[in-house]
Amino acid sequence: MGRNYFIDAAKGLSIILVVANHSYLSHWFEEWIISLSMIRMPLFFFLSGIFFKFSDTPFKFFGKKFSALMKPYLVFGLFLAVILPFIGRGDFVTHATGVVWGTRSEFLSLIVLWFLPHLFAVYCLAYLVLKNIKL
Repeated sequence: MGRNYFIDAAKGLSIILVVANHSYLSHWFEEWIISLSMIRMPLFFFLSGIFFKFSDTPFKFFGKKFSALMKPYLVFGLFLAVILPFIGRGDFVTHATGVVWGTRSEFLSLIVLWFLPHLFAVYCLAYLVLKNIKL
């Protein structure tokens, strides 16, 4: 089966909607951006799972998803946890704990990546549920 360009276009649209919401465009097209905000993240999550397959072993599946989603989140988060105290924004322990637990307190720099641990959790839950349900 070849690439599905419709899915590629839909993924691109969902990414553009997310970026537009977080950019200055949201001030110019506020009503339009707000009305589309109801679909942008559900569309992003739906498209992330549209080709979901669970043929891998659990260890391999979770490892791939961890590497793709959680490594960037943890590396960036821990990088910020080290850097921010040097510029007078909190302490390392508070930031590192926030990265691990995914909390927002005093760690707004990482809030833009909230979807990575959530998407990882959704993938893990979907794998466990779909592997154990006979359809």
